[in-house]
Amino acid sequence: MTIVLHRANSVKELTLAAVHGWGIEVDVRTHEGKPYLAHDPIVDVSQVLALREALQWCQTTRQTLVLDFKETGIAQKSVSHDSLTALGISELVKCTDLLVPDQLALRKLGVPNLTRVSKYEQIDVSNADMLPYIPEQEFWLDYVFAPEELQEYAQIAGQTYLVSPELHTSVKPDTAFVRAVWETGFAGVCTDFPEAYASETG
Repeated sequence: MTIVLHRANSVKELTLAAVHGWGIEVDVRTHEGKPYLAHDPIVDVSQVLALREALQWCQTTRQTLVLDFKETGIAQKSVSHDSLTALGISELVKCTDLLVPDQLALRKLGVPNLTRVSKYEQIDVSNADMLPYIPEQEFWLDYVFAPEELQEYAQIAGQTYLVSPELHTSVKPDTAFVRAVWETGFAGVCTDFPEAYASETG
């Protein structure tokens, strides 16, 4: 399972993830048409990193890079299959939290993206009409707070990146939850407490 450090928008977090071999999730916003790593609207570009810094980090470390675009319409202007292929990272970069038009635009460009799944945004994996599409898709699972809830998604776990519950509660996940995540077999977990997941061997 890939451990993904949440909101790694600074040099400090990029360095930390590189040292430990973790993937990263970064937020992307634009300023004067150029993409930067920022969760909130950008006031001073001297205080933020350019998106190319994260792409170069991915190229160097060979670790997963999850791009969370905070504005609509910028994803397809920021990355493409050709640009990622040129860097040799087309299989390592994934985009998430996209509105449907942006998600479809990226698919046309051949850029991997994670479809949101939660108790509010459900995918019926038992639906025969959905089955041909599920093997080709990866998912971004949110709003799961208890170990027993994880089993509901076991069928797609190997294609799914879990949003660890502390991203909503700020409470470190307990050992039971961490073990259940490993045991369910998720592809990855995005977390503010990567050490908690790294301490388990799976």
